[in-house]
Amino acid sequence: MKQKKFVSLMMIAMLLAGCDGNKTSSGSAIASTPSATAKPSEKGTEAKPSASASTSEKSPVASFLESLKTGYTRNFKLTYSNTLESVETEDGYLSSGDDSFSYFEPSYALNGDIFSEQKEFYEKGEGDSLLLCYLDFHNEVKKISYPGAEKFSDYANAFLSAKETDFTKDGEGFSLSKGSASFALLASELKTSKDNLEYFKINLKDGEDSFSFKIKGSSDDSYEAKLAEGIILTGNDNVIKVKPMEGREDPFFAKGREWINNGNYNRKSTFSKYNKDIGDFVPSAVYAREADKEHSIAITTYDGNGTMLAQSGLSKADNGDIQSCIVINDERYPDGKAIKGNLSSALIAPQISSLFFDKTYTRNTNSGHKVAIYQLKDSLPAYVFKEKFNYLDSFADTSMERKDLSIAISDEAEDEFIQIINENQSRRYRVLYSDFNKVDDPIRYSSINENCDALTFGDYFTNDENSFSVLKDDILSLDVLQNIPAFGSYYANVSFIPSSESDRSLFEIKTTPVTQKNIVLADLTSLRTSYEAKLVEAGYTKVENPAEDELVDASDTLYKKTGVTYTDANGDEQTITLEVEVSVVSEDNGPHLVLYPTCVEETTEATESIL
Repeated sequence: MKQKKFVSLMMIAMLLAGCDGNKTSSGSAIASTPSATAKPSEKGTEAKPSASASTSEKSPVASFLESLKTGYTRNFKLTYSNTLESVETEDGYLSSGDDSFSYFEPSYALNGDIFSEQKEFYEKGEGDSLLLCYLDFHNEVKKISYPGAEKFSDYANAFLSAKETDFTKDGEGFSLSKGSASFALLASELKTSKDNLEYFKINLKDGEDSFSFKIKGSSDDSYEAKLAEGIILTGNDNVIKVKPMEGREDPFFAKGREWINNGNYNRKSTFSKYNKDIGDFVPSAVYAREADKEHSIAITTYDGNGTMLAQSGLSKADNGDIQSCIVINDERYPDGKAIKGNLSSALIAPQISSLFFDKTYTRNTNSGHKVAIYQLKDSLPAYVFKEKFNYLDSFADTSMERKDLSIAISDEAEDEFIQIINENQSRRYRVLYSDFNKVDDPIRYSSINENCDALTFGDYFTNDENSFSVLKDDILSLDVLQNIPAFGSYYANVSFIPSSESDRSLFEIKTTPVTQKNIVLADLTSLRTSYEAKLVEAGYTKVENPAEDELVDASDTLYKKTGVTYTDANGDEQTITLEVEVSVVSEDNGPHLVLYPTCVEETTEATESIL
């Protein structure tokens, strides 16, 4: 929840709207039409509390409080003055002068059980808990506990306990007594102190009844609060309760949704960036998926030019085990150990409601077949988080605000498709579903190697030419890599990351399986033990009691292998010592087995780093 950034700086004038139109005891009605220009008047001499009107008439204070207790909305404008001193720049002096600016604070509405701020809507939960409420794209109301220390009472209606006797006659209006509990509650609701709230006053003048309050102006390093004006609208109708959209679901939209939910299709997701030089979107990444949720899912990644970068997938065995795999040298290797589960969990099954969309039609330019177009409405209630529509497909950027989302559905024979486009001025996502119920087990479980023991260290980079080119630039050739044992076991997915942990470290390698949930710390601790045995078997010697500056972390172990030869780029044979530091680290996305290999040139006089 966002607190008002400038509340403690503001002087706010708001107009009062009466809820029943009864005449006041002074002869003025509580105005229903706000005056945005009403300004707070100076506090006058206090008088005795106003007497109540007859049983058929309510006093202005009583009418005022009655309306506020059912709920209210406030809108106001803040005006600030720039107080920065002149600053010397290369081009001369940049002077702030006495420039001022204004902006409008968003609406804030509340009653005894509900309040909203900007586009966030809250309700009172159990006890004094605070519930964030919104309408998800399933058209279902969601209520979740606000993740913070704030309580509902922090935002409760400050006027629920206010009494008419808390107000005293003040010139042509009534002022709330500073010594009253109501005054303290109001100050708290305005996120300021009782001492900073100068007054709260009902004004009665020339038929323009209003109320205003003023908070002492203060300043930070740049700006000083000068003036705030606004209006307040009373009545329970101003406080919005989150509720589902009303209407009848579109049956054709539901038909297309079911095609996807069946989990058998081809899907091509394209991410494009806008190129201002050519005035169009240019693909930068493509993700293809062949899905057969009963048997397997194949995933292929391409760059913007269509060059294949990587292949992976998931396959289900007869016993229910699901194996993640990646393709290396045209063969499939396990990526983590097999787990129990189902493939449906790896697929998107959107239950999005058609009520969020406006429906139109277009024609297929080739066949003339009618295609239904569903455009996300611009007039959705404020409590609908449009950004959540990015989750219609797993290929989504959560940082991208939804600007223009459309779904096209065609049921043309032999050419059924669903196309989802989500774009703004700089980026576009295009997701195309096709070949419904035509995909037949793209990855046979039996085609996956039992383990990764046959792989060499250099094989890890077969699908990562960019990383391997960096290695070659740093004089770590394929010949050198082959002197480092591969992990083996069921770990085939290894990434290369330039290391900044130590001057002696060339790079680090982390196991990064497609399904992180099947990797636990115990697995990698066991792998570390077996891997260190593989290093010894490959001719490495463990360094006992290494110096502190030789390790990235004191818990790591260090192994060395001397007399390693390779041919450099000039065709000359070089002899080096390979050092491999082994570590297991835990990060937010799971544990990793990490290696820090280093090449050290061997000389007759001393051993010196070639990095």
